[in-house]
Amino acid sequence: MLTSKSHSLYFVSHVICEVFFMLFSYQFLITEHHLLIPFYLNVIFAMLDFVQAALPSRGKTEKIHFASAYISWFCYLLSGVICLFSLHLTEPYGVVAIILLIPILGMFFYMHINRSKLYPYQLSIVPLFVIYMLLIVIGAS
Repeated sequence: MLTSKSHSLYFVSHVICEVFFMLFSYQFLITEHHLLIPFYLNVIFAMLDFVQAALPSRGKTEKIHFASAYISWFCYLLSGVICLFSLHLTEPYGVVAIILLIPILGMFFYMHINRSKLYPYQLSIVPLFVIYMLLIVIGAS
């Protein structure tokens, strides 16, 4: 059950993570690799993630929450795919990233077709995508 305390914790944790993610994103994408499109997609991701974290996923705000969450994740995934194909990745990092991308994209699309699988797939996609991006960062030359 969603309480005001749990929602506040959820919101604050998202804001903190978004701040650190945007600092990383600016450093890695703009300063080191001059990739504007993935950076701007990450900005959209962070803004919409803020919206979905602020609005509960029930009642009057459920549709806004769901739409902002879906669009934010689409921007996040697209940014990662652009990075994969824009950066020269040393091996085996590029190959392993592509292998991880297959279930990530599959789960992302399927969880929106079959909403009963939404939360288990979200819990799988997030760490897989973080590992995916870590491989890109480590493998980028």
